[in-house]
Amino acid sequence: MLVAELGTVSVKKIRLIEVAEGKRVEKPFQLIDDTEPRIYWKLDGVTPAGSKRIFEFERGKPTEAPFVSADKQADDLVVKGQDKQPLLTYRYTVKAPPEGVDPLYGRAGYIHPLYTPSGKVLTRIQPPDHYHHYGIWNPWTKISYGGKEYDLWNLGGNKGTVRFVKFDRIEQGAENYNFPEPIRVWPFDGNGGRGDQFFNFSPTKNKDWVLMAGHTYTLTYRLVVFDGRLSASEAESMWQSFAHPPEVKVQKM
Repeated sequence: MLVAELGTVSVKKIRLIEVAEGKRVEKPFQLIDDTEPRIYWKLDGVTPAGSKRIFEFERGKPTEAPFVSADKQADDLVVKGQDKQPLLTYRYTVKAPPEGVDPLYGRAGYIHPLYTPSGKVLTRIQPPDHYHHYGIWNPWTKISYGGKEYDLWNLGGNKGTVRFVKFDRIEQGAENYNFPEPIRVWPFDGNGGRGDQFFNFSPTKNKDWVLMAGHTYTLTYRLVVFDGRLSASEAESMWQSFAHPPEVKVQKM
């Protein structure tokens, strides 16, 4: 509403100020100018439940927020941070399996590599014992449509595959189907105890999901990527901020 009233040009000429303990501190923000322009900023520090924080807009050139760019290449969309270092890569063309492997294992529409802030790669694709595994991907195992069964996970069974259609828009939030969703993990001693890490959300693990024609369905997740260790309290704080975002009220002064 605020962006719509001011217009995107005017928004680029104002600053966001937090008012707290008699001080006025500027906070960087980002303007997402798509079909419905919106303003985003990060709440730093701790915001206890039930507390209130006050932000005001004032005229002036704003401090630029850390810039994240998307570089569309021939096969991939590479998301980069302010220092131009890659954060993650989304593969939108079909990645063929290694030579000699059934071409049915080729697919598109997945994230790899995913990097930590220091540049360590966290994902892997097409391991020799699981050619159908692709970094961070969305494979539906059992789909019933038109009287037929499809499987987008076990690609070697030739019962379905995944292809990229188009880039649309970015949405944020935490209201997924069957929330909070069941999860599946590999045991620590899985695959001979060699240290493989595998985790997936399974919204249809314990109940079916009927997808109706003409409807749009969205699943949203937040990935927290870090180096070192993350304490239980830090993880819980990040979860709460995602699942229960602050309520924002806009008041004209």
